[in-house]
Amino acid sequence: MSILAANRSFPETLDDGHAPTHVAETHSPPSRPAALVAFGRRAAALPGVPALMMDAAALVAEILGVDDYGIAELSDDRGHLDLCLSATRDALLAGETVAQRQAPFDSRTSLAAFTLQAACAMVVADLPADRRFNDSFLIDQGFRSALMAPLQMSDEAYGAIGVFSREPREFLIEDMLFAEAIAQLVSSTIGRERAVKQLAEERRLTSALFASIDALMLVFDSVGRIRKVNTAFERLTGFTLQEVVGRPVWNTLLVHDDVAETQAMFERLRTTREPIEHENSILTKHGERRRVRWSNSVTLDAAGEIDSIVAAGIDVTRERQVEEKYRALEAAIECERALQNPAAIATTAGSPTDDKPPAPFRPLDPGGFAERRKRPRRSFQYQQRVAPFIDGQTPPADSFREVQCHDISSGGFSFVVDQLPNHVRYIVALGMPPIQMHVVAKVIHSKTVTENGKTHHIIGCQYVSRADCVERQEPRTK
Repeated sequence: MSILAANRSFPETLDDGHAPTHVAETHSPPSRPAALVAFGRRAAALPGVPALMMDAAALVAEILGVDDYGIAELSDDRGHLDLCLSATRDALLAGETVAQRQAPFDSRTSLAAFTLQAACAMVVADLPADRRFNDSFLIDQGFRSALMAPLQMSDEAYGAIGVFSREPREFLIEDMLFAEAIAQLVSSTIGRERAVKQLAEERRLTSALFASIDALMLVFDSVGRIRKVNTAFERLTGFTLQEVVGRPVWNTLLVHDDVAETQAMFERLRTTREPIEHENSILTKHGERRRVRWSNSVTLDAAGEIDSIVAAGIDVTRERQVEEKYRALEAAIECERALQNPAAIATTAGSPTDDKPPAPFRPLDPGGFAERRKRPRRSFQYQQRVAPFIDGQTPPADSFREVQCHDISSGGFSFVVDQLPNHVRYIVALGMPPIQMHVVAKVIHSKTVTENGKTHHIIGCQYVSRADCVERQEPRTK
């Protein structure tokens, strides 16, 4: 049964309720728009390529009232054509292959090759007399006239479909246009199917490479949220994909000192879209600091917008440790040389009048911000609530206020304020209501920072003890 017959249904009763007295075994061809719709449904089912091509040729033959049809499938290397002919004139042979042949892709000896090179439908009124080519395969089948349409998209060719008449036949312009419309449907379906297969294969290959490569691989969205990591990343950091997916990299992996630089690097990537190399420190799941050198690049979507940012990293921790030891050794050597040269010491020591009495100790002295914590710090860009802890008394709920945190470690944390605090001890509510931990923290240092013309202070605190108070408030969001 043809495609059209499969899509055709007949009423079991007439409009007056009586059964039909006769349904003809033969039928006139349906309209060409209906045929296009029927074949579009067939193409959407994605049958095999040869079956789809043969169905297309059979449909054109049925609509044009021609007995014979066939296809020519182009080989992958474009070196030859696989020709296959079928017939509709004989019920015993309907849809059956009656002849097939493999022929070189030569426009001088093949109508199919000539049609593909012309890139448009071709009508041949008299095959034996045509001097443009000599297709002995079609002539030997007794064909006199032919209509053939190419299957191709842009510079990609797949083959051709054709209908053939054993009697002289003049094909009309409408016949050519219909054959080309069906051919374009077939071409787009074949192209889509091959593109889907190619994309699936490339994804499998990319996934295999992504998983097996030794370098750390991370894929971010355009604003720095983690989308994907590879096995090497999980092995080094101890984090699984499920633990980090969807989280900003600066709140997950980076030490606080590298957050601003990394955010600036992401901004340069978004602006220039050029690959950037940089180096920073990351913290593993167990708090170990590792130094990583990264190569960063962007991928674009079909609209030319940034789809993702890909980072490939190499762990250079050991190399940096060796370099640090070498610098320390050089400094020790220089110190030893200086101790062996008293004249140099006298020259560089300065006069006694240069000595100044030490300044009185101030716990909140702004100024240098050398690394004080013995434990690794992790960036902690969240708002938490603090209240002064005075004389060991539990502060009332309304004395708590939100502060912007800066970083955190197992021994303390820091937060940002516009003015230096007046108290030395605070109760800090860490976490999210209703699940919070209250700890007493002692202010031990501060750092003054000026950004965009505005001055603020980073206050470093050390945990002292757990607090028994529980702040009563409604659950809030970060």
